[in-house]
Amino acid sequence: MTISASDDELIGQVLSGNAEAYTTLFNRYKGYVAKLLSNYIYQQDDLEEQLLIVFTKVYRALDLSLIHISEP
Repeated sequence: MTISASDDELIGQVLSGNAEAYTTLFNRYKGYVAKLLSNYIYQQDDLEEQLLIVFTKVYRALDLSLIHISEP
């Protein structure tokens, strides 16, 4: 997976089942999301747990978006 791939390309690959593309997106945005969370969560363990929850919800939302896109 090339890190220079656009977010749209990576999302398309994630929706096609490419776990490596999701890892690339995670690595691309985890610092940004962690910085946002750190404004509200001060314990490192709690922050890491919430970071994983956020990215799990993002993944599920991507999966749901595929359902809506494929509906007539």
